[in-house]
Amino acid sequence: MFNTWSILDELVAKSVTLDVTGALKYLHKQQIAHRDIKPNNILISSIDPLITKVCDFGLAKSMADERMAMVVGTPHFMVPEVANGQGSYDLTVDSWSLGCIIFNMLAGVRPFGTEHGRIKYALRGTSLPTSISADGWCLVCD
Repeated sequence: MFNTWSILDELVAKSVTLDVTGALKYLHKQQIAHRDIKPNNILISSIDPLITKVCDFGLAKSMADERMAMVVGTPHFMVPEVANGQGSYDLTVDSWSLGCIIFNMLAGVRPFGTEHGRIKYALRGTSLPTSISADGWCLVCD
């Protein structure tokens, strides 16, 4: 697991992203949603060689031709409609969570803050972190 508040080198973040993306592609091909992709559920070995694993499948669910509606997961990495209990969702919730993690790895902060115990779905602050290179932003946006 990586520290939620530390900034990872962009090459390390890219490698972690590719590994987690591969794991999610495999799960989604099997019609399984992880539903709790967050930094604590990503295990990273020492940097050389870098090995990344996704863990904690306690909230994973087989989707077999159905959408999900139960609110589960970790709010800071949860898609807004799930966190707000607004309707059903599908496998793409894992992709949103991964995007939040990529931002977290590159900026050292979660992309969304809290307000009165609820997630505030607006990027923190008024400006984006300047420490992230153009290539790093491409990783976040892709």
